[in-house]
Amino acid sequence: MTRVIAILALLASSCATNPATIRQVDFRNFAYTPACTFTHDGRPETILASHGVYRRHHLDFTVRQVAIGDLTGDGRDEAVVVTRCNTGGTCWCTEGFVYGLKHGVPTLLARIEGGDRAYGGIVAVRIVKGRLQVDRYGTTGGYCCPEWVETTTYRLEGRRLVEDGKRSRRPHTGGW
Repeated sequence: MTRVIAILALLASSCATNPATIRQVDFRNFAYTPACTFTHDGRPETILASHGVYRRHHLDFTVRQVAIGDLTGDGRDEAVVVTRCNTGGTCWCTEGFVYGLKHGVPTLLARIEGGDRAYGGIVAVRIVKGRLQVDRYGTTGGYCCPEWVETTTYRLEGRRLVEDGKRSRRPHTGGW
């Protein structure tokens, strides 16, 4: 119960001023329900990132990137947040969250599927001309060794990200 109260308090504090734009929301100090926290019975767990980090027991969660731009064409910005999560094993899984403001409250509009390091891990996101571009690592080898970065472009339709255009691929030439 104390945990629920703390989550509600953080949500209230991040939205207490009813932000006029999504840019005023502090996504580094925010409540998330990442896929890595789903329990063995399939229930999600909400966690509170503080300064972009949440660590408890074997869970290591970080906010990696926040991109802002208009994805709906309504003249108001949305936020895309990329996170990374490790639950104590070898998986360093990434995923993304797309938020918009509804009545002054940040609201989850869509999720971006990520992956584990070289197998679909999200490298970066951008909002370009109203479209979301997601760069993901790819490999035919091991998790450690990305061989390429593949860019997929999406448009936001309601609460769904719909692939929009051809994917492009370039060689991966750097580190993580």
